[in-house]
Amino acid sequence: MFLICTFCAITAYGYDFMHGELYYNITSSTNRTVEVTYGKNTYTGYTYVIPEWVSYGEFKYYVTGIGSSAFSGDTWLETIEFDDNTRVQSIGNNAFSGCNGLKRITIPASVTSIGNYAFSGCFNLHTVTIKDSNTTLSLGYGSMNGSNYGLFADAGLENFYWGRPLSYNTDYGRSPIANQPLLKNITIGPNVSTITAYMFYGNTAISTITIPETVTTLGNHAFDSFTGLTSFNIPKHITSIGEYAFAHCTGLKSFSIPEWITTIDAGWFSGCNGLTSITFPGTLNSVGNYAFAGCTGIKTLTFEKASVDRTPLTLGYGSLNGIEYGLFYDCPLESVDIQRELSYQSSY
Repeated sequence: MFLICTFCAITAYGYDFMHGELYYNITSSTNRTVEVTYGKNTYTGYTYVIPEWVSYGEFKYYVTGIGSSAFSGDTWLETIEFDDNTRVQSIGNNAFSGCNGLKRITIPASVTSIGNYAFSGCFNLHTVTIKDSNTTLSLGYGSMNGSNYGLFADAGLENFYWGRPLSYNTDYGRSPIANQPLLKNITIGPNVSTITAYMFYGNTAISTITIPETVTTLGNHAFDSFTGLTSFNIPKHITSIGEYAFAHCTGLKSFSIPEWITTIDAGWFSGCNGLTSITFPGTLNSVGNYAFAGCTGIKTLTFEKASVDRTPLTLGYGSLNGIEYGLFYDCPLESVDIQRELSYQSSY
């Protein structure tokens, strides 16, 4: 029976050798590379350190990956660390799933991909640091109540450092930090130039956020449903803002449109029912469709004089039950100050 159990354990984890407290698979005999297969559970809170290389026989092998399910279900693991010169490039599917004792992790700059469900069930993961790099980090998805969401959907994130471009499924609510009610500290590093789609979706604990000068683009839905946001000023270094960028930010009470913004794209403020007034600067050229759909709190509009005489401001439309209506159809307007010519679809 002992021999059978031992054989089954070896087969399940499929390791080639053990070094220290970690087991490894050889991924390339030619390049002398290995990936971590699993760890030797010591049944007490502990930290694993992933080395740059390990020796096996007469050779040195470089550690370039953490395999699928490598630490899955290891409830005693509290911290995972990487050697300063780490060469780890990939973290596999389910690598840390079920590690509900894991409290923090730093993703090295060498890592280029993290698989699906890598941190599912990591309910006590409070701090994630994605180190600075110019290369894009590809992220899989996580889970929440059995559905696919962002990579850290199960984590109780409180602190997040975002130091490099990220690639992930940008469908509704699948950013790595979406729906994090405890997340209070977000720092954006110098290598991030774009706030990607739905990045801050569903966050409620943060009321303001600092956008560094390196960020030039707010993607489609970048702040969509960032309900904790109460005010936002567009920095001058932002040169491109996508559709529905601030949609459903129900906590947003004020928003200043600066003079260097010439276009408000489709759906920018749709569902922002906390807004009470909007001033359109004279430099603005157009406002897209549905830009103020569902803005049921706006009572005051001001259209400032055009920066160029008689330049009309082009307005899109809103809708109700699929029928097109005026742009501010949902707004209970009480005061409108029009200092310039307006252009809009003039049909009934």
